[in-house]
Amino acid sequence: MRYFHNVAGEISRIGDFSLAQYRILMILYHRGTLTIGDLKQMLGNAQSSVSEMIARMEEQGLVKRDKNPKDRRQTLLSLTKKARHKIEIRKEKMNDVYYKFLEGKSEEEQADLVETLRHLQQLLEKRTAD
Repeated sequence: MRYFHNVAGEISRIGDFSLAQYRILMILYHRGTLTIGDLKQMLGNAQSSVSEMIARMEEQGLVKRDKNPKDRRQTLLSLTKKARHKIEIRKEKMNDVYYKFLEGKSEEEQADLVETLRHLQQLLEKRTAD
């Protein structure tokens, strides 16, 4: 467990945004353009706190707001090129951490670990769905 804790610590130090910001960035990265309401629902946070976070991220040049061309009352959120670049760099650094984690393990140990992580992911996804 201590080793997993150390790996998690290494990963959390990659990049220059908070965990809350990272969650928003990853949702926008994978889902594309969303409204603040959509993002609020996905995060399970109050709209005011999501709006505050988005405002800070917009000041940092990570997120941009645009009017929905189909409904001018709606504001759409998306990632900036700067945010996409930072995410790609973070993904590369995370891969380096994961490769270090697997270094020196036999193919069987690596396969066992991957299977265990897949099982854990399924359990977490089921728990989130309930």
